[in-house]
Amino acid sequence: MRRIIDIEARTSNVPALAVTGAKRWSALVAVDNSLFVWTSEADKGWRELNGHRDWVGAVALDEGGHHGISWSWDETLRLWDLGSGQCTGTLE
Repeated sequence: MRRIIDIEARTSNVPALAVTGAKRWSALVAVDNSLFVWTSEADKGWRELNGHRDWVGAVALDEGGHHGISWSWDETLRLWDLGSGQCTGTLE
């Protein structure tokens, strides 16, 4: 997992966005197959979640901000641990 410095240049067109109810976590999808998460906790800022091999079309977060799920044109659903940024499961 790496920090994103120039996220604005990669997210000029955002096809999907999700925010937790407590607004602690946000996730967005960029048109270049990227999935990003942001948290207001501990100044972690934006991070990229890597794993999909094609355009990401949808993203959702649980209310607690612990997990996210994304769908991609690579015909997978991926479950993410938002704290670590790791993919914890893939459904093809």
